[in-house]
Amino acid sequence: MKSLLLTLVLAFCSFSLFAQQTMTLRCTKDARSDSRRDYVNSPLGNYAAMNAGAWTYDGDRGVNRAYLDFNWDSLPQGAEVQKAELLLFGFSKNGNPAHINSGENQFTIQRITANWQEATLTWNNKPNVTDASEVVINDPFTDKYQNYKVDVTDLVKIILQNQSSSFGFQIKVLNETPYRMLWFATKENAATELHPQLVITYKAPIVSDLITLAIDPSSYCAGDTVFVPFQTKVAFSSRNTFTAMISDANGSFDLPQVIGSLDQGSAIDEKITLIAVLPNDLVAGSQYRVRVTASLPQMVGSSSETKLTIKPSPTVPNITRNGKLLVSSASSGNQWYDENGIIPGAVDRSFLPARAGNYYVVTTQGGCSAKSNVFTYTGRNENAFTNSSIRVYPNPAREQVTIHSSPWVTEQIRLRLTDLSGRLVKEGSLDSEEGMLSLSGVSAGYYLLTFINAQGQHTVKLMVE
Repeated sequence: MKSLLLTLVLAFCSFSLFAQQTMTLRCTKDARSDSRRDYVNSPLGNYAAMNAGAWTYDGDRGVNRAYLDFNWDSLPQGAEVQKAELLLFGFSKNGNPAHINSGENQFTIQRITANWQEATLTWNNKPNVTDASEVVINDPFTDKYQNYKVDVTDLVKIILQNQSSSFGFQIKVLNETPYRMLWFATKENAATELHPQLVITYKAPIVSDLITLAIDPSSYCAGDTVFVPFQTKVAFSSRNTFTAMISDANGSFDLPQVIGSLDQGSAIDEKITLIAVLPNDLVAGSQYRVRVTASLPQMVGSSSETKLTIKPSPTVPNITRNGKLLVSSASSGNQWYDENGIIPGAVDRSFLPARAGNYYVVTTQGGCSAKSNVFTYTGRNENAFTNSSIRVYPNPAREQVTIHSSPWVTEQIRLRLTDLSGRLVKEGSLDSEEGMLSLSGVSAGYYLLTFINAQGQHTVKLMVE
């Protein structure tokens, strides 16, 4: 039973609130251009037909291209285009066939990338186009009045993704040498049923009574906390659970991930904020979306208008030991920590611990951080002064004594030489791993040599001859 319930919950959570619809866009502007010397500066937008081809007129060779655009704002926000077909209707001009040729009449449809006006477009000021994702029609026409239904799905998707640099379609024949010509009806044509059309099948978001609001800020690292605001248009039970989910990097909720939940009901038209945590395994991307679902009543909310950017995460650093140093695999952006927290100033790639314990490093790059494994350091004790960490020789000694400290003892060491009654005989200091203490003026006998620093103290018995 629990397995069945889990299956139902997952199916509910991955349900997509989209309905498939079809819309026909009418042409908002169309024009043609003519390369003949008498027409290169002539606007040709206010005509019942537009043409694409190449011909000669009284010895003057001319190339013609057609241009058309649509009202893209007619599509609802968030629509996902499934299919787009451009309908072009052959039109007879001056009693001549719509399409004539003495060779092949293949033509191409390209995206216009510069703005243009129907009333002013000419050959000399025609807009720029791109052949990226162009649509090529290779089928030879079988009817001199043939109509065309052209699949322009990919081209329309690109236009909708780049509306600031997209201004409709250009039509031109592939081979712009005479003789070949295509004539199509324009929006000025008296026969309205022949006007150019763009038929788009799309999935549009269904209006929900659970609305995920704009998320601010919109840029995060994997593992960050994100505050998800949403609004309820209906009341939800006190036994309800709101759940926040994040899409994949492409904005799809086919396999959403749960990022937080809130056991709470709501009143009508109430605004609530859910605290969520982004998964650590999110890949970098800028198309993530978040939505909220409810359990009582069951409802899948609309996805947020905000597209979240997940910044790249740095590689998790690894700690290795090199002699007495700990070394991070990250070349930069390091900060070292111990059991007590951050170690001030420990920001280099390598780090010399002051004592035994557990250490880790956090690497930060591009605003995102990654934490290393915990490294247990056993190179030294809490009190570094032991018989093995301090060596005194020779012993017995005469004129001087050599003192050698372990490399684990990093703080300066104070030296105190006293007799067995505790009377101070001589003082000194050790600032490096090895040093000497002069015994000049010290009488023969037994003495106590004491080593003192912040790590503690240690005493050895010294014999002076």
